Amino acid sequence: MNPSAVQIASASDTVAVEVAVTATNTGTFTVIVDDTAGTTATGTYRITLAQAPGPVFVAAGDEGGRWPMA
Repeated sequence: MNPSAVQIASASDTVAVEVAVTATNTGTFTVIVDDTAGTTATGTYRITLAQAPGPVFVAAGDEGGRWPMA
């Protein structure tokens, strides 16, 4: 959600999801993570922020890489 509380992107999948947006203004953006069934799911969630332009940083132990895959 953008700083005006307007949803700007959404995605769902059973394992992993990628959402790409361009922030067109400053402020606090909100990311909401939920299971697709709408239930209370427990488990491990990982969110990674990539800022461009610049080098891509992948945290140690993460499964990162170049996108799109060549």
